Amino acid sequence: MIKLDRAVYILGFTLVLISAYGQNKKFNLSLSKQIDSLAKEDQSALTIQNSENAAAHFQKVIRSNFPLVKKIADKHGFPSYDLVGKESSNNYWMLVQHSDFDLPFQKKILKLMKLEVDKKNASGQNYAYLIDRININEGKPQIYGTQVNMGENGTKIKPCSDTLNLDKRRLSVGLKPIKDYLKQCDDMFLEMNKDRIKTKDN
Repeated sequence: MIKLDRAVYILGFTLVLISAYGQNKKFNLSLSKQIDSLAKEDQSALTIQNSENAAAHFQKVIRSNFPLVKKIADKHGFPSYDLVGKESSNNYWMLVQHSDFDLPFQKKILKLMKLEVDKKNASGQNYAYLIDRININEGKPQIYGTQVNMGENGTKIKPCSDTLNLDKRRLSVGLKPIKDYLKQCDDMFLEMNKDRIKTKDN
């Protein structure tokens, strides 16, 4: 009986090792590093103080990155959690989110991303953001209220359908209530423009 229990234990342990090995083998470290590098370039404009120079730099970078961003999707589909890890998967979504100059590409990624979201292998919140981004880019009202205009007079939601039930839809994908989101955007705007606003007030 002891020998049988031991044999079952060894078999079970072996299967766990095989399963873990298969998962590790699927993880693509080089792809993860490539995505993170592209994301770092994407965010490099945040270090530029002059807003016009920052905007010009950002536009240059996202267009320079785009061929590689597109190539990744062509080869791997949407980079999921199990392929590149959560951070890199989220970084890839950000790169797609910033590719407003190629709406067909964004719509293609939305379909690929849905496959992974349904398997809980990608962020449902990010998926909601991309849906809204595409709708706004197509001149349609957004669904989850993620797309906004920030300014000194407060953050305003871009056109959105059925605002009475907005919080219900946001909750369904794990987003915070719209009131809290707008407050977060206001705080972010003030932080990003604190020097300019402080000078203006003085």
